[in-house]
Amino acid sequence: MLVVKTVKLKLFKPTVVKQRLLSLLKENHRLLGDYASLIEEQGTLNKSVLHKLSYNRFRSSFQLPSGVVQTARDKAVEAFKGYRAKGVLGGRLAGLVLATGFQ
Repeated sequence: MLVVKTVKLKLFKPTVVKQRLLSLLKENHRLLGDYASLIEEQGTLNKSVLHKLSYNRFRSSFQLPSGVVQTARDKAVEAFKGYRAKGVLGGRLAGLVLATGFQ
């Protein structure tokens, strides 16, 4: 006996505002990844040092507002510190913290 079920749902076209928000979220995600890579390469969690090394480059390459770039840096640093403090295993940042040997 064959049973067929159908799911009905509405598809919608995102508004211009929602498209811009999704674009911002994608760019922010890429920026966080770049900051995670920079933290790993430089071996520092000092926000001032990271700012001097990356702000102008990231600001021009991502075309994001300055507050978003600075917040992404701070979030990446805090994520590394949190993973280090808790000793959480798993996830990309935890692997990077363990690989760099931060203490």
